Amino acid sequence: MVGLSKKEKLNKYLQCITVKKNKTLLEVFLTSMLFVFSVVYKLILIIRLYFYQWGFFSVYKSGLKVISVGNITVGGTGKTPLVALIAEFLLKRKQKVTIISSGYKSMDSELGLVADEPLMLTKQLPEANIIISKNRKQAIITLKKNSDDSVVILDDAFQNCAIEKKMDIVCVNCLNPFGNGYIIPRGIMRLPFSYLKRADIFILTHCSNPDSDISNTLDVLRKHNRNALICKSKHVPEFFYDFYSNEQQSLNSIRDKKIAIICGISHPDNFNNMLESLGAEISLKFYFPDHYNFRLEQIKDILSDCMSTGISLLVTTAKDEPRLKLVLKQDEFARFNLKILVLKIRIILEENEEGFAARLSSIFTT
Repeated sequence: MVGLSKKEKLNKYLQCITVKKNKTLLEVFLTSMLFVFSVVYKLILIIRLYFYQWGFFSVYKSGLKVISVGNITVGGTGKTPLVALIAEFLLKRKQKVTIISSGYKSMDSELGLVADEPLMLTKQLPEANIIISKNRKQAIITLKKNSDDSVVILDDAFQNCAIEKKMDIVCVNCLNPFGNGYIIPRGIMRLPFSYLKRADIFILTHCSNPDSDISNTLDVLRKHNRNALICKSKHVPEFFYDFYSNEQQSLNSIRDKKIAIICGISHPDNFNNMLESLGAEISLKFYFPDHYNFRLEQIKDILSDCMSTGISLLVTTAKDEPRLKLVLKQDEFARFNLKILVLKIRIILEENEEGFAARLSSIFTT
């Protein structure tokens, strides 16, 4: 990673020491403190779940068909492509679809609120209604005033117990399904394992990767939930498109070409491996934290590095595109003799696709 702030470097350091085996005395102390915070947070989450189950906390019942897509770990598990897949399925059934996203790490700009994942979905799903709101309940209340027949997809809301849902779908990354098993900040778990029993469907992502831990993942999921449907999936490249013109280009556009990549996602190696599988020679890699807010001087330095290395093609992700465009205006970019391509990917189900469709359809009969 390049050009990180002090806060970003500290977060990265704390993440590293949680998995480091040979620790210094300071690192042992810091890890112990993280463990204490983790235990306290876990207890709060468990008590919170029981309070909802016992009726001490109220649950908002909108009367709408609400589907939640989420995960129990931090970092990318492939939620956004799955949200798009579900929305496309519903739209083909002639259903009205509203996607509500919290707009995690959104930015204010002269163009308004910019949030990478909702913008991705807006571009891919022009027929769907996309709402950015940190208050999901209020967003549903406002929606219901205008439409009482829209199917609502809550992006990243498995942890939200305050809204009644027809279905909870949980993504699990088989490359690192549960980390070290600890709740944040000691580990990558956002929720305790006990929350898994609330899921209706588990979508296992990155299953085709040889490093995937599918067998152990299945054992853990079945231990905590024997009734949920489990589907295996993989992310596949669909096509490239030009950063500014949006002109679509084939996957062969990078074959046998020397390229640089730039991305701010949780698992950049997956992006790297996908491009290599398409025949590219990756000479420069610029990795940033997930949902990173790029700065113009950083991007200029990257473009200059590409030119000095003889690279004329820079490839990024559809998730990074909106944030890059905020700082890299076309007239500013024109002086660099470079081309930027954006890779569009999609998720496909490799197992239980019919069962998945049947489960989704069941919300209309209950």
